[in-house]
Amino acid sequence: MTLLAESRAPNDIYDAAQAQFSAEEQVARTLLIITINGWNRIQVGFYAVHPVENREAA
Repeated sequence: MTLLAESRAPNDIYDAAQAQFSAEEQVARTLLIITINGWNRIQVGFYAVHPVENREAA
């Protein structure tokens, strides 16, 4: 889900996910991935520094 441009969601990976997770679980995991990717893009776009790294520099 995070490297779709490169991997194109291969059928074998999709089949393995279907074997392990219900449709509801697959949707929940997909939404979680979207959320995390969104947070990461915001943080990178605003050059955010992790608070722990910020404290260590002070």
